[in-house]
Amino acid sequence: MPPRSPSQDFPRVRLPELVARPIAPHWPLGIAAQVVALRAVAGMSEALDLLLDSPGPDDAVSALHRLRVSARRLRCTMDDLADVWPKKPLRRLRRELTELTRGTGRARDLDVEKLRWAAASADAVDDKARALRWLWAQADGARRAEQPVVQEALERAKRNDLLGRLMAFFASQPFDLDSVVTDDTLNLTESGVAS
Repeated sequence: MPPRSPSQDFPRVRLPELVARPIAPHWPLGIAAQVVALRAVAGMSEALDLLLDSPGPDDAVSALHRLRVSARRLRCTMDDLADVWPKKPLRRLRRELTELTRGTGRARDLDVEKLRWAAASADAVDDKARALRWLWAQADGARRAEQPVVQEALERAKRNDLLGRLMAFFASQPFDLDSVVTDDTLNLTESGVAS
């Protein structure tokens, strides 16, 4: 069976053009919040692509870390700027995002532990080196045992189209970013009023 591409697992996210632009001080808070949230969703999407296509364990460790960092940024944005968005759908999306990060948390902790034991054993000798290699092997075994939990969290996010729903929500609330076009491409003037 040929390997599946990330696009077969998670849909590609299409960002509104506005997201690539630097946030300007004259933008309304809602648009700035949307841009910050969408950048975090894009980071999650890139990390998932890397995670699903990672050729080796080091790449998977890095991708899992990037996924969790992007998800944490998004959760912070959702919490700090909660008044910008409708409450009920925001709560539901945040709960699903939390499930994804919980499902990957222990695996990430074990990845960090393995790195720590590997670094410590590099300079150790004799009994200390053996003990540190044993600790690494224990962490490695626990990490392998945790992989089905990670897979389930990723599959649940895919089944529920979490990325697509996050993208759709933040691109349309409180403004439809695809229709906000201006000063070359943005309908926002220095006063922050749509022209």
